[in-house]
Amino acid sequence: MQKIQSRNKKFLLCGDWNLNFMFDNRRVQELQNLLESYDMINTVRSPTRIIPLIDVIITKIIQN
Repeated sequence: MQKIQSRNKKFLLCGDWNLNFMFDNRRVQELQNLLESYDMINTVRSPTRIIPLIDVIITKIIQN
């Protein structure tokens, strides 16, 4: 992430991380803290399938 950010490139990371962002736990909080440190955010806000896992789409936060 540092290389991408230093080059000022657009960034999109997608996938299934077997991590449920709907629950506030240590793993989710650690990942969210890491993303925030790089001005990134997971844009998926609700389950994308019936099982309780959520796919992620992570991108750089757009500043207005």
